[in-house]
Amino acid sequence: MKCKNCGNELGDVKYCPNCGAPVLVFEEDIYENQQRFQETYTQMHKQNNHKNGVSTLGVLAVIFCFTWILGFVGIILAIIDLSKKDGKNKVPSKIAIAFFVIYTFLMIRSCTRKDSDNTNIEQVEQNIDEIIVEDNDVILTDDIAEEIIEDTYGTSVEEQSQIPLYIVTVDQLYDELETNALKASTTYKDQYIEITGKLSNIDAQGDYFNLSPLNDEWSFDSVQCYIDKEYLDQVINFTMDSEIVVRGEITQVGEVLGYSLEVDLIITEFEERDETFDNVVIEGDNTVIMIDVTTLFEDLDDNALYASKIYKGKYVELTGQLSNIDAQGHYFSLEEVGNNFSWDNVTCYIDSRHLEKVMEFTDGSVIVVRGTITEIGELLGYSLEVDEIISY
Repeated sequence: MKCKNCGNELGDVKYCPNCGAPVLVFEEDIYENQQRFQETYTQMHKQNNHKNGVSTLGVLAVIFCFTWILGFVGIILAIIDLSKKDGKNKVPSKIAIAFFVIYTFLMIRSCTRKDSDNTNIEQVEQNIDEIIVEDNDVILTDDIAEEIIEDTYGTSVEEQSQIPLYIVTVDQLYDELETNALKASTTYKDQYIEITGKLSNIDAQGDYFNLSPLNDEWSFDSVQCYIDKEYLDQVINFTMDSEIVVRGEITQVGEVLGYSLEVDLIITEFEERDETFDNVVIEGDNTVIMIDVTTLFEDLDDNALYASKIYKGKYVELTGQLSNIDAQGHYFSLEEVGNNFSWDNVTCYIDSRHLEKVMEFTDGSVIVVRGTITEIGELLGYSLEVDEIISY
């Protein structure tokens, strides 16, 4: 500390050794001045806070900037607030500007990254048939990946995806179902399997076919195999009682209705059927197929889908044995000639112009009619719309 009077350095003394001025007087003055300054500052600070407070514009600027959509309005309010010399607290305006700048930076960065991702996707699409190597990461196309799998496992990706979990016969399926239906359902339902069975029925509309046990000729058990239209060209060549191998997913298992299968692959192959007719007559613009009831039902029993394809909508001359006449005169039925124990009948629908001739029919007589086959079903047989009665 220095003497206020002469500037001499002072030690721990009460009077200046150079000029003799008392030191205590100066320390008291300094203390008093410090106290006076502190009191004055505190009083001014309280008055400013009471009168000025926080800037309203600054608070609004913060609110707008935090919504970002109205952030530009907040920035304008903050700038106006900072330019005003009203002695109010400007901290909120500064916070608003800082927040808006940071948030805008993050948004720009996010958009830039998204554009970069889109560019990468386009690059992959442009190079879909190539291997892309970038930053030590190798991206394989589907074609190349399939080649690697085929080289490694000896089978294609498609073949790998079609490997069945179980390979069974219809006989095995029903043995397990009869032993424990719950266990059979738990084992096979929703599973992809390969199944072998004997063809026992084909839906005439091509919705399904049935496979029965291989070693039980009199069994009524069967797996109902549902098919899509893409398999019709294969199923139409099936022959009844043939051994069929298919793959697909078991969709239903029940102790009464048995198994249902959604066919995915038909493994068994058959020779393509001949769809020509042995006896056809051309009369002007009309083609008449000469056929008898026996042949119709032989084709229906062998493959109802095939029979439906070649006969439905065709104009035929049909020969059969009278088995029934409707009392109201709506139809009569023809069965196989010489077979009085057959349940197979062609229902021949007639109109009023045919009634006179039908009145002369006798039971068991051989009838020849012409008309169009309108319906074919593996259960209800054939329906014929009669156009002409040739002989009776």
